[in-house]
Amino acid sequence: LSGNIPPGLGNLTNLDSLFLQINSLSGPVPPGLGQLINLKSLDLSNNLLSGHIPVELANLRSLELLNLFRNEIHGEVPSFIAGLPSLKVLSLWENNMTGIVPTQLGLLQDLVTLDLSSNSFVGPIPPDLCAHGQLEMLVLFNNHFSGYIPESLGTNCPNLVRIRLGQNNLSGSIPTGLMSLPSLQILEAPLNQLSGSIPGQIHYNEKLGRLDLSGNSLTNPIPTSICNLSALQTLLLQGNMLSSQIPWEISSLKHLSKLDLSGNLLNGSIPASLGQCGDLTYIDLSRNNIQGSIPTDLESLGVLDYLNLSRNQISGVIPSSFQQIQTLTSLDLSYNNLSGVIPDGGQFATFNASSFIGNQGLCGVQ
Repeated sequence: LSGNIPPGLGNLTNLDSLFLQINSLSGPVPPGLGQLINLKSLDLSNNLLSGHIPVELANLRSLELLNLFRNEIHGEVPSFIAGLPSLKVLSLWENNMTGIVPTQLGLLQDLVTLDLSSNSFVGPIPPDLCAHGQLEMLVLFNNHFSGYIPESLGTNCPNLVRIRLGQNNLSGSIPTGLMSLPSLQILEAPLNQLSGSIPGQIHYNEKLGRLDLSGNSLTNPIPTSICNLSALQTLLLQGNMLSSQIPWEISSLKHLSKLDLSGNLLNGSIPASLGQCGDLTYIDLSRNNIQGSIPTDLESLGVLDYLNLSRNQISGVIPSSFQQIQTLTSLDLSYNNLSGVIPDGGQFATFNASSFIGNQGLCGVQ
């Protein structure tokens, strides 16, 4: 479908659902849709709609779902949306919207999903978005939000499943309770200006599967309590200023598949216990101050595909047993203090000199 949405649709006053998503509809959202007082679901997503959200939609007191994402809508989130008493889902992502998010959105008692990502919103994240504790999805990435992450997200939001705050201008520390929320599965806040320590008071959590705090200014050691996140599959902490050693207790993360700690200030040796994380496919520990030898225990990682230990101070030999890792397609051990003969069997036959350059004590394919 193309062209404008017919304003005559507003005459269908008994309509309870209007789904026009994934078309090529253009022009404004018709103000006449505000006459559909029985409407519960309005989905106009994935079109070419422009203009503001019309104030006439304030009449839709029964509305539970409002999907306007992937359009060209501009302007602010109208304050009247906070007065739609039945609203459960508000998805406005990938538009051209600006301004400050109304603090009154927290008054929506039934709001479960709030997705405002990929717009140009500014100002702070409203502190009372979880005033009634029902929110499950909070997705605000790729905007210009500033200020602190509200402490209330870690205390008043027991039902939160996904928190996605990346690519903003958020600063300050990470709220203490955030990673211990009982229902949380995804926590992402990369590419902000967060500082301080990763909270050390992390309770045992069987649901959090993805933690991405990369590209911030976090400092101090990685807390050992992060290993209480027993369901963790992806841990991305690269591009911070984390120090000290990688916790030995990392072996508790039995489901860990991707580990990126690159570009920090980590020292000490690679924990041999990492070899007990049998689901690992991706390890990047590059650009740190890691010392010691490469643990032979890593040979147990039977599905490892990517291993980058470059630009550290690792010494000793390359374990010949690594030739047994048949899944390894990318290896970078460059710019360390390795010595001895480079293995040439198994996947090592496919690696060129760039994988080993900058290790003056190595001999083999260089």
